[in-house]
Amino acid sequence: KGLLNFPKPLEALAKESLVYLAPIEMPVRERLAFLGYRNIGEIQQLSLATLKSQFGLYGLTIRQAAMGMLHEPVVANYPPCSMSRRIPFDGTCSNSEVIVAGLGRLATELALALNEADLEAKSLELFVETEEGETSLRRQFGKAMHSALRIRTSLLQLWTDQAVTSGVARLRAVAHEVGHSSRRQICLSGLVERESSLPSEAVDRLARKYGSTAIVAASEVKIPRRKEVLRVLRATTGWY
Repeated sequence: KGLLNFPKPLEALAKESLVYLAPIEMPVRERLAFLGYRNIGEIQQLSLATLKSQFGLYGLTIRQAAMGMLHEPVVANYPPCSMSRRIPFDGTCSNSEVIVAGLGRLATELALALNEADLEAKSLELFVETEEGETSLRRQFGKAMHSALRIRTSLLQLWTDQAVTSGVARLRAVAHEVGHSSRRQICLSGLVERESSLPSEAVDRLARKYGSTAIVAASEVKIPRRKEVLRVLRATTGWY
């Protein structure tokens, strides 16, 4: 008596539309809707075998999401993350070669930190501390950066634009708007031992959206017998 009656997790999920089937990718949710499923409750009633027949191994993830069994940590979108590195000089430095070398060291350390965390930055700021105080200059980039070469080039440009005339006591580089780097896939599938191949991320993504039968390996495509005979004939006689 007097206690609140909360719905059970499965019952609460069952009433929701597929829009709330997180963290399942939107193309997969759209395909589920295309197959006629209107809410999460209908997905809960499907067997794992049925989901695997349509979505492959990703079917297990879909079922876990529908049953409320997936747990993901909350990641804040604000404030934007930043990462910084700095180097001091003995006293003050006016030698341009030493300063350029210091900027290169900053770029290398910052790039290593970004790559180790699988991150990239969309803007870069250079702080220069001199005898007269500290100045800074920041640039926004259209394409996020994580390589030492791009960071070094940007730091050199920021250093040139500041036109510092007095001795430098300390340099500090700050990478702003740091986020997870977007992975780029070089090929559809990679070779493994015994000349077998494993489905890559791109192939798996297409299979989730269009079905496992939508993608066929070239080696599995049947060639008409007439073409096979002509190909053998050309190979043996040199006739074209």
